[in-house]
Amino acid sequence: MLNRVLPALVALLAPCVLLALYSYFPGILIRVLSTTIGKGIYKILNLAYLLDGVYARLAALLLDLGYVTVKTIDQGGLELLGPYGLGNLLEVASRNKSKLDTGFIPHYTLLMLIGLLAFTLFVVYLPDPRLSLLGLILFALLT
Repeated sequence: MLNRVLPALVALLAPCVLLALYSYFPGILIRVLSTTIGKGIYKILNLAYLLDGVYARLAALLLDLGYVTVKTIDQGGLELLGPYGLGNLLEVASRNKSKLDTGFIPHYTLLMLIGLLAFTLFVVYLPDPRLSLLGLILFALLT
């Protein structure tokens, strides 16, 4: 219980004690600050317990981590899934489709039969028409 109350008590009483010392007993503070220990304590308190450097270093580390994360995600995953990935997928799909254009009528007949079979399977075995449409689009892109 005392572990929780003591920091709050010190945080509340310290400003009151310092205000009283500054107001009513300034000589004591001057004598304390003129000693070596007093100057050391004053420097530490004036430098905010040297936490500014720690905060600056921590902020720099977090900013570096954010930079690396953004560069990795943006230039890595998002570009592969985003515009470049979609462009490459469509380019590969169109190249594959152009290979099927042979000018030979039995090839066209075979492709129509495969498309009809795929369409029939999607309609019969997938209950949701949206899934059928999605399957047809994926089939068209991947073949």
